[in-house]
Amino acid sequence: MTSEARPLPDYLVALTAAEYGSDSHALHLLQVFHAPNGHFTDTAHVLLSSAKGQSGESWNERCLAVLLLESHLLRVEPNRIEEFDVILTALGLKPQTGEEIRLNASVLEEGFSTRDLRGFSSELCRRLRRLNRVHESIRRADCERFAWEYFVRSSRDLSKLTLARYVFSVDDVIKNIEATLVVTRGTKDTISRFGNQLGSSSIYDPLLAPRFEMEIVQRLCSDRRIYWVSDKCGSELNSMVEYPLTSAVVVVKPPGSDLEIEIKRAGVRGRRQLDVITERNGGPAPLSHRLFGGSLGWLAQREAASAGIFSKIFRLVHGKDAPCSRTVRNSSVVTVPSAEGPVHILDYLSDEEHFGDGFHEMRKAMNSCIQSFPSDTGVARASYQGEAGETLQFIGQALPQQAVIVGSSSFRLDRISAYLSDAGPNEYFRVGLGRGYTLRDMRWLADSVLEEILGEVVVPPGPFVDYSQYVRDAFRIAENRKLANENYLSVMRQIGECWGTLLAVRGFSDGESFVLRNVGLKSIWKNGDWEIRIIFQDHDDLTVAGSRYRYLWPWRELAGMERDLVHILGGPMGDETIPGEVGALRNIYRVGLEVGDAGLKRLEEATVLAYDRTQSQLGSNDELQNLFYARFLQGYRDFDFLVPGFLKTDPSQIESWKREAASYLSTKGYEDELINEYTNAICRWRAFLERMSFLYAR
Repeated sequence: MTSEARPLPDYLVALTAAEYGSDSHALHLLQVFHAPNGHFTDTAHVLLSSAKGQSGESWNERCLAVLLLESHLLRVEPNRIEEFDVILTALGLKPQTGEEIRLNASVLEEGFSTRDLRGFSSELCRRLRRLNRVHESIRRADCERFAWEYFVRSSRDLSKLTLARYVFSVDDVIKNIEATLVVTRGTKDTISRFGNQLGSSSIYDPLLAPRFEMEIVQRLCSDRRIYWVSDKCGSELNSMVEYPLTSAVVVVKPPGSDLEIEIKRAGVRGRRQLDVITERNGGPAPLSHRLFGGSLGWLAQREAASAGIFSKIFRLVHGKDAPCSRTVRNSSVVTVPSAEGPVHILDYLSDEEHFGDGFHEMRKAMNSCIQSFPSDTGVARASYQGEAGETLQFIGQALPQQAVIVGSSSFRLDRISAYLSDAGPNEYFRVGLGRGYTLRDMRWLADSVLEEILGEVVVPPGPFVDYSQYVRDAFRIAENRKLANENYLSVMRQIGECWGTLLAVRGFSDGESFVLRNVGLKSIWKNGDWEIRIIFQDHDDLTVAGSRYRYLWPWRELAGMERDLVHILGGPMGDETIPGEVGALRNIYRVGLEVGDAGLKRLEEATVLAYDRTQSQLGSNDELQNLFYARFLQGYRDFDFLVPGFLKTDPSQIESWKREAASYLSTKGYEDELINEYTNAICRWRAFLERMSFLYAR
């Protein structure tokens, strides 16, 4: 360095000692960062060396070094391109210095739009400035402890640190994951996405992701390891390894990445990670949760197949990725954690010594599951005898598995709504994490959620005093209000595009893919800018009619479509009225009546456009047609022929309409059973069809 570091404020020395230890590398990093006249390149190289852990820095110290390096880079004047050149080359983004030397081609996969040094540097600074809420506060002359506490806390949000992907290796990431979770043994399942082991894999699109993320996914999927939550795995938003609140999954958010990797399911917290239950919270447990903490294999296989084929359909129709998470690997569970260490699942479920307290209740629940698992799972019931035989029957029917899923979002709509409410801090910190919280914690929560739904945030000026007022003030800032309106309208269009495509192929999910707890928002860096995407998740109930059976059976289809509609548009569901995605998004983005109505119109228009485009492609795209039965393709437009006439028919003339509809279907070769189902189902679901008149009454 060219000058001596000035003494750090006492509060910063104390904060560093409290966070990293009194003899940590962090104190030296802060001294280097604070050097009054330090040469840019010298300072950058010191911070970069520490970010890579070259002097034995801890994980958290390396994260701090990355954030300090980003703050240091933002000090550079845009016209000092030679200084950007040096640090970008040191980061491995260029083969050598020189303004004429282009950036590596990999930066285009990472969401940047150019390899030109000046253009890339400008986009990089734009991305780094996303955390100006962190950087600007420590630059002020009146900077106090609160600003540095917030800075240090934000350094742990590794996925938000743009440069982190260039200093943390895949080995670093995998070692951290394995140190955070309990790892046991699994075995191959027949629907693995890696190694071309799918058999009929033509329905699946290949996974497209930057090389860094791809290598992490491949390493997670290698050797069929099974990952379980441990006491070391926290539930803080933006953690690299996170056990999201109200879930039984673990998500991995790689350094400097907007891709989320979900491990489903990864056990539950408590005395044991895996259990068998029939009751939960005073009532019957949902079927999918009866292997508590684990996945029923036949449901996991359904989800992989359903999401795979819909993603393929969407790409063939629209030429882009579907807004859906996708399974890349299913593995069968061989060993599970116990107090004595990993044990074989057969021993775990058969031996009280391995299972522990509650063994007899678990066995009773297991027997009940054997008798009650549905018959359409594709898994035959075995006839083994005795206690071990009963366990084998259960394992044979449940097929305990774990899935690795990409493209998910832990920022689910129900959680976002809760966290942005006035009770958000209490809901997240006290109820969720089981601890108290400070003003710094509250501001970090508000900024984290707002940033995910807006892309970037201009924070309200002045000191943070009140959570609800801070959130209201943030939405009143002109730049934020503009982004909120634009993103709300964009997300509504995305919903319509996905829904219209699904409806066009006579698909439905019984509401499961559209319920608020299974739909998330995600900020994605693309073409040098932030865009907000909606992501639909949990597709084990997703059905695409013509790919699964030859005919459209409208009674079942319309029932499932109606449940999707309610979870999208809102309305009565059983004994309650739910807001649906539309209501939740209006609340999340706090849009006014005019923008809210414009969003609903945009959703409807996008639904119609996607519906028509999909049906047009069904008639002309050979690759798309190969995904469906020929008989389905011959009659998929019959439904659209019948419904408009039905909606125009006076209820007193329905019998006349039925006769005309039956005659039409008869001439198309339908048998009496299916003719009766068409006419009766259309009459039964009149309310659904009327609400969808913007699509069906054209």
